[in-house]
Order: sequence, then C-alpha cells, then structure tokens
Amino acid sequence: MKYRHFFKESFVPVLGILLVLLGAVYYGEQKATAINAQTVVINIPAMTEPLLDEAEPGADETSAQTYSEFDDKLYDRRYQKGITLIKEEKWKLAEAFYRDFIETEKTSRAYSDLGIIMLKQGDINQALQFTETALHIKPVYQGAAFNHAMTLNTSGDANKALSLYNDIIRETPTHFNAHFNKGLIHLSKQQPDKAALAFTTASKLAGGDKKSRALYNLGLSYRRMGEKYYPQALDAFRLSLRIRPGDIETRLMIGATEPLTAKGYTRALKEFNTVLKLQPDYPQAYFYMGLLNSNHNKITKAKRSYNKAIALSPSYSKAHYNLGLLLLDEKRWDSALNHFLAVVNTNDKHASAYFNIGRAKYGKKDFTGAINAYDKAIALKQGKYHEAYFNKGLAYRRLKDYPRAIQSYNNAIDLNNAYPEAWYNLGIVYMRSKMYDKAEQAFTTALTHKSEYHQAWLNMGVLYSRQNNHAAAINAYQQALSIKPDYTRAMLNLASKYSDTNKIGQAIELYKRALNNDKSNHEAWMSLGVLQLKVADTIAAENSLRNAIELESDNVATRLELSRALLSNKKHREAISLLTETIEIDNANTDTRLLLAQTLRQAGRHGEALIEINKAIQLEPDNNKLHIEKKLINSSI
Repeated sequence: MKYRHFFKESFVPVLGILLVLLGAVYYGEQKATAINAQTVVINIPAMTEPLLDEAEPGADETSAQTYSEFDDKLYDRRYQKGITLIKEEKWKLAEAFYRDFIETEKTSRAYSDLGIIMLKQGDINQALQFTETALHIKPVYQGAAFNHAMTLNTSGDANKALSLYNDIIRETPTHFNAHFNKGLIHLSKQQPDKAALAFTTASKLAGGDKKSRALYNLGLSYRRMGEKYYPQALDAFRLSLRIRPGDIETRLMIGATEPLTAKGYTRALKEFNTVLKLQPDYPQAYFYMGLLNSNHNKITKAKRSYNKAIALSPSYSKAHYNLGLLLLDEKRWDSALNHFLAVVNTNDKHASAYFNIGRAKYGKKDFTGAINAYDKAIALKQGKYHEAYFNKGLAYRRLKDYPRAIQSYNNAIDLNNAYPEAWYNLGIVYMRSKMYDKAEQAFTTALTHKSEYHQAWLNMGVLYSRQNNHAAAINAYQQALSIKPDYTRAMLNLASKYSDTNKIGQAIELYKRALNNDKSNHEAWMSLGVLQLKVADTIAAENSLRNAIELESDNVATRLELSRALLSNKKHREAISLLTETIEIDNANTDTRLLLAQTLRQAGRHGEALIEINKAIQLEPDNNKLHIEKKLINSSI
C-alpha cells in the first residue's frame, strides 16, 4: 500500500526535499536561417514544498500528570489537605500548606509534593531543589524518583530524566507512568522506535483510559517511523479508539494515516465527518480534509477545506501555509503571498513562510522583494538554508546581477555540494558572463551529481557551440536526446549544428521530428524551409515556410524566405504581392526591395523592377549587390 508522508507542526522542511522554484533552462543556438543567435529561458515547473501535517495533535501526556501517585498504598492522612488542594489546582494554598508542614516535619513526601507545586507555578529551580531533596530524606517517598524525573524533563534535562525513569523501571518493571513518560522523552528526542517499545510495554500495564492513551502514543510513534509502519500505527489508533470512541484526536490520526487509495480516502473522510458530528465547526477537521484532498489530487476540494478552516480560525497558520502552497502551484502569486504573510503575522520566526514569500514575489517579478524574503529566511535558519540561497541566485540572475547570482549559488553549494541544480544554474551565469571554462566545470559537476540531467547536457552543447567546438556540441546534444528522446530543444539545437557542419539531411530529419512534438514552433518551420530550399526541395520548402508565416505573419525574415520559395516555384505574382506587403511592414529593408526587384525582373516587369532597385540604392548607396541587380535590369530592358 502507498502511504503519504506527513510533516510536523514546526513547518521546517525535511532535508532532501527540493524546494526549488522556477529553475531556469537556458538555451541558444544559431538557426539555419539568417536570424541571429537567440537566447531563450524556459521555466522548469515549480517543485513545491510538502504540505504540512497538523500538530499530530502531539503525544498525549495526560497520564504523566499524575505526578505523585496520590492513591498509592502509602497514603498518609497527614497530607490529606495538601493533596486535596493539589487536585483542585489551588497552587498557592497548597504551597502554603506544605511550607508550613516542612517547618515542623521534613518528610520526603512533603518535599516531593512541594516540588510539583512549584513546577506547576513555573518555578523550575525550586521544583528541582525540592524534588532532589525528597530523594535524600529517609524514608524516601515511593513517588519521589518519578516526580524528580518528570521535573528534570520539564527543565530540559531529558537525559537525566530518562536515566531516572530507567532506574525506576529496573526497580519496578510494572511502573506504567515510568514507561509512559520514557516513551514521551524518546518521542521528543526523535527516537520513535524506542518510544514504540516504551508505549507497547505501557499499554500492557494498564487498562481503560491509560491503556487508550498509551496506544494513541504508540500510533504516533509508528507514524514517525515512516510510511512502512503506517499499518501498525493504524492498528494502535484503532485499538485506542475502541476504548475512547469519542476521542477526536485519535479519529483525526486514523484519517491522516489511511493509505493513499480510493478505500483509504473514503475511510479517512468518514473519520473526519465523524469528528465534525462530535464537535461541529472544528477547524482541525477541515484542515485534515484539506490535507486528505490535496494528497489525492482533489485540489479544488482541498482549497475549499483549507478556506473553511481559516474562516473558523483566521489565525490558523498551518491552513494558511498549505493553502499558500497550493496557490503557488497555480501561479496565483498575490493570493499565495497573502496566506504566507498571514503565517508570519502570527509567527515572524517562520523561515519556510518567508522562503515562500520569496517564491511568490519572484512569481510577481518583484525580484528585489524576493531576495529580501530569502534573506530573512536564511537569517532565521542561521545561514543554513541552501534552497533559499539557490533561489536568491535565480532572483539575482533575473536582475542581471551576475556576480551576486554566482555568490548565491556558491553559498548554496557550500552548504550542499551535491546540489546539481545549483551547479547547473551556476554554469548558466558563468556562460552569460563569458566565463566559459568555469561554466564547463559547473555543468560537468552538475552531471557528476545527476548524470541524467538533460538540461545540463543541452547547455553544455550551447557552451561548446559558442566556442565553435562543433563536434563537442553535437555530442552534448546527442547525450541530451539519449536521456530524453522527445527533448524538442535538443533536437532543434542539434539540427542547427548539423546544418552548420553541412549534414543537411540529418538536420532536416531532426527538424521534422521536433515539429512532430510541437507544430507551433515558428523557428523550426522556418529553419526547415530554408534547408529544404538549400537542397532544392522547393515545394516542401514552400509548405514549411507557409506554416512558419501562419505563426508569425509579420516576421520579415520569414516573409523573405517564403518569397524565395515562391520565386523558385515560379509563383511570381504571389511573391510580388507578399514582398510588397513586407515593404509596408519595414520600408527601409533593402533585402526586401532587392528581392522584389529580382522577382519583378524575372516576371518581365522591368520598369517596376528599376523603380524598386533605385529606391533600395537610395537607402544603401554603397551596397554592391544593388548595383549589380540594376545592371541586370537595365540589360533586360
């Protein structure tokens, strides 16, 4: 079964997921026609961040709150009033009771309970002091070690707490709370396999509510172990739900863990709808519906669910964030930007949100604003954000600030040397800066890390072509096509290179293959027509050039080439008409007037031909070709 991958509430992207927006593929090649070499940028489809999972409601820590095991067998009436005040959460009164108590009688139980009271009031230092003291007063209270371990963990000293829980378990292997809290520590330390062992044991040591909560946390542990363990997670959640059928968070987790199948979708949706029956207008239920629908590519429904969650809870950052990602996919830059701004308005330390603000601004062509957002994201991650450096490089490239683009790509590479997209785009900027040796090195490194990188082979071909290394350029284009046989741009560039090396037949076949992929490519039709004229296939040339002119009717170069084909096919009248219209588009073009004069001469319209050639000579009196044509016209009169 295929299971989705979820992410924690922190929103921090998982390493290894590529967060690249709009990586540029650069290409350029001289065509077979008289058109100058052109450079064009193609955008790689944006690769979005993973959608964020809900908080996974978090580990259920309820069972850990029974700090001092008030119902243990050593119950002592001396503490009855203090215990009652603790249970009623009257902390100040409870503190006063125990402070008075230890003035007259210093017992381990009194210090332990007083430590918990101070912990609940936020005084960690005194809590540690009192629970530590409780361990050294004889007789030692049975719950003292547990309470001190729990206080240590709350203070941030998880390792000492874990060690103490292990001591408790060695002494009392059936201590439910020690196993339970040990599992919580392992979850917090990103050790879900060890957490699963602890919660499995805990679930066997209790019944009822405690067993249910241990099973719930066991399900979370399996989830965090990865999709391979999702079936075990589902089993644990379902067992927990049998004990607590009204528990909303467990139902959310069951729905979130269902496999990405049609049946899994139906079961998950049923759970979320049950949650809404138990608690109408519950924002998290709509959030999970959004996540479910987006994972099943039901994007419209996903957006509707996220919007509902936001309507119910306007500051719901996770819903804003995930909706923003979907809108980025749709290139709805302004709407996406508003949702990411809503995230940082709630949490201005959210690096991923600033990263996506940068993406949205890049899409809006606000490249300076994008750079500022990426800088904020980088600062929040203390400089360790290679994806943001990479996207900064893209923005600087669009601003034509190549030195800063190079620096940004290098920053990304310093953090992640095996980053083929960064090496590739670094090569693009080096090539634009005419630093060809460095460009070649960058492309080569990109291919070392990603051997099937067809765009890198393409641009290696462009680089070699600019250096007039035709053989190397041809090989590079062929490599690109071996990886991606339907790669139209590689076909076109290779065809152009075949034309340059007088392999006309191979060039013609490649242009035809490219046009089978994309019949809307004007330059391909034009280049094909020019080559067909060159091999005297004039009828085919005329057809190709007619297709070209349908795509760009005002293109003067295309009009000239079609006129030549018409002239070759003795269609003088149509050629004359086309050239006359072309002069209206650009009346200073002497090439057009020369060809019109030649066509008129061949049609026997010598007077008109002489008028046109004289106009051309007035525009360019030093053009020897014009004077030669005038002599031919005069000799024909």
